[in-house]
Amino acid sequence: MELVWLGLFVFFLLVEGLTAAITSLWFAIGALAALVGTLLGVPLPWQIIVFLILSAASLLLLRPFAMKVLKVGEERTNADVLLDTEGVVLIDINNTTGQGEVQVRGQIWSARGLLEEHIPKGSRVIVRQIQGVRLYVEQVTEKEEA
Repeated sequence: MELVWLGLFVFFLLVEGLTAAITSLWFAIGALAALVGTLLGVPLPWQIIVFLILSAASLLLLRPFAMKVLKVGEERTNADVLLDTEGVVLIDINNTTGQGEVQVRGQIWSARGLLEEHIPKGSRVIVRQIQGVRLYVEQVTEKEEA
């Protein structure tokens, strides 16, 4: 039975390595625990119970923590360096009409106001969010300028 649990452990690790989606790691943990149980002489029904319980427990308890720490599913882009960067409005930002352009670090971007409906041309803004090819900006206030 040792070879079965070892085989399952390796299989789940390989699947995890190929998918990198943190889906089968939890079953590898259960298979490893069952393998240890086999080596300690635990009967087969208890090995299966240990496998099922530890797989489910690690999936339910550790997966949310691992997803948060590893930030799985969050795509980082080179544009992320623009966050909290100052720019200048080139074309009035008007959320109602869906118009607006800003220049940030020498590049021209489509922009929308994050909080304000309208930001006039020439205003200084700070990039707060990026969604696709559009920046969401806030107008620089007098407090931020000082």
